[in-house]
Amino acid sequence: PGIEDIDLSDALEYSRDTQRWVLERELERIDEQLTERDRLYREIRDELTELIKRYQSELQQVRGRAFGGSEAEREALEEKIEGLALELRQERRDHWTDRQRLEQERRDVLRQLDQIDEDDVTDDLL
Repeated sequence: PGIEDIDLSDALEYSRDTQRWVLERELERIDEQLTERDRLYREIRDELTELIKRYQSELQQVRGRAFGGSEAEREALEEKIEGLALELRQERRDHWTDRQRLEQERRDVLRQLDQIDEDDVTDDLL
């Protein structure tokens, strides 16, 4: 069979179907990453929050002792709490930035899928 035997519209449709399949797999990958990142963030957030609560409780116990415990002990606990609070804020920022990047990727893929669909409709009209 020569090149003249190849149906150009069939080849174009096959190419678009392949593109669509690849883009749909990409959407699935992005959705899986979003889900996994959310899970990891919740896990880290919960761990940090629990540590902060534990150190706050220890700090209250130190302050509740006669003479308020040693100043060095209080300061050490306060520094731990502050460090963990900073880490928690950074995790929130990182998570938000990561989600924004993945959401942008998702919008780009959806736009590409829309373009394929528009091209299909345009070809059908011709």
